[in-house]
Amino acid sequence: MIKLKNPKNLRKKLNPVDSGISFLGAIFAIVGASYLLTMIVILTYFAEYSANPTFLNQAMNYPWVIILSAILPQLTLLLFAFIFCEMRRIDLFSATRINSKPKITVIAIIPVLALFLIFSNLPLLTAADDIFRRVGYTMPDISFGNMLDSPWGVIGVVLSVCLMPALFEELIFRGLVLQGLASKFRPYFAIILSSLAFSLMHMSPAQTIHQFLLGIALGYIVLATKSIWAGVILHFFNNLWAIIFELLPQNIISVPFIDNTIFIYLGCVIFSLLGLVAFFLAVDFANKDIAQGIFAKSIKKRQKDYQYRINYDIILPPPAFGAMSMSEEEYKNYAIAKEQKNRRTFIILFTLAFGICLAFWILSLAQGILS
Repeated sequence: MIKLKNPKNLRKKLNPVDSGISFLGAIFAIVGASYLLTMIVILTYFAEYSANPTFLNQAMNYPWVIILSAILPQLTLLLFAFIFCEMRRIDLFSATRINSKPKITVIAIIPVLALFLIFSNLPLLTAADDIFRRVGYTMPDISFGNMLDSPWGVIGVVLSVCLMPALFEELIFRGLVLQGLASKFRPYFAIILSSLAFSLMHMSPAQTIHQFLLGIALGYIVLATKSIWAGVILHFFNNLWAIIFELLPQNIISVPFIDNTIFIYLGCVIFSLLGLVAFFLAVDFANKDIAQGIFAKSIKKRQKDYQYRINYDIILPPPAFGAMSMSEEEYKNYAIAKEQKNRRTFIILFTLAFGICLAFWILSLAQGILS
């Protein structure tokens, strides 16, 4: 006989259903933050807005509004994470790998790896820009204007654009979403699915490819080091390099697009994939686990295993079972039934979340083409 865990105990691990709820919740948090920002600006400039509704577009370019537009979504993500973990009885620090530290050798090379990823992906991003230009899509202006002309402006941009997204987006996507997926799926499937969620969550065609490639790198380094802090540091330096490049003379790192032939597009994709492979190997080497790393294991030939595995740390009993005992066989049957239900719930949640993101993505694309 086994004694089922007290339902008041916090879970140390996540499951795919947790991932789906986190992804969907993050979408609502970000969309809610966008509407909240709009209401704050309207109330702040109510007289001007009443006289001229188009004034809202001008106000959105004010420095304090730009900073607030970067801060609000991150704060809503943090709030959602705490509420979610409280409602789902999850130990936030253990489940998201906050209480685990990466090796110092990994931390030391992360700034260089972040810069390497930018340059290895640059040809592909240039090719994507060329495709968008040919369909008439106007790239949004993501410059920071004159905010980078003063020290306080630079500090504000670094905090709101580099530090906060690195902390709170990683908490959601490499913490809650990725860890839940990795509990049941193979590492690469979990990394790709969480990266797709991460890229579409931004709901911006101009950022999709970059965010997807970055998400793969972030997911890999977090699973390889078993610490979310490796992802936080990589995310921070990725955004920091972007700000530094903003301060440099225009076109200093631009890549001229030679042709629009399929061979050029294919070459850009291959170059980017080779860059990711080099990134994987560098992470495993710095982690002193290159032979047993995720990449090495993924390319090894393995036998298929159809045996069903139950993770007793992930599947918890409902509160009604908290004070009763069950036999091993009874608990196994209960866990299998619950797992089948969780699988259906997971598919529904991710389908709904991806559907919402895709709808906003298409709307943003249409606006960029028609503008």
